[in-house]
Amino acid sequence: MMESRRLQIFGMAGLALAMVAMMAVGNVAALAKSPTLLVPSQLEKGRWTLVGRGAAQADRRICLGDPQQLVQVEHGPKACTQYIIENTPRLLTVHYSCDGTGYGRTTVRRETNRLAQIETQGVHKGRLFDDRYEARRVGSCAR
Repeated sequence: MMESRRLQIFGMAGLALAMVAMMAVGNVAALAKSPTLLVPSQLEKGRWTLVGRGAAQADRRICLGDPQQLVQVEHGPKACTQYIIENTPRLLTVHYSCDGTGYGRTTVRRETNRLAQIETQGVHKGRLFDDRYEARRVGSCAR
């Protein structure tokens, strides 16, 4: 009788421990799916100009709302698989892969909430790119 009671107690404790472990793993998995990108989340929303630092790079204008705009400058808003390499308040490095169109690696360095440096390289539709931009907030987005 005493042995049966011990098995019940240990069995319940084991079950509780297993449930706690599953919840913890679930929370980690949820965090891994959509972490907050620290650099873009600190940049002011609004109209930004990306000034190309290379001779062949055209300036770009964006209405910053979605952080992906800074991570995937060449690939645009396409849904791509991302691997975050570094994610600090001042520096973000992401490698991404877009089915059928290529891949890239982008580093965004925040200087202020209105100024950032972007370095991005990879392949887009068979074309190599290696671009650098200074991103600067220049105003509000037009409605």
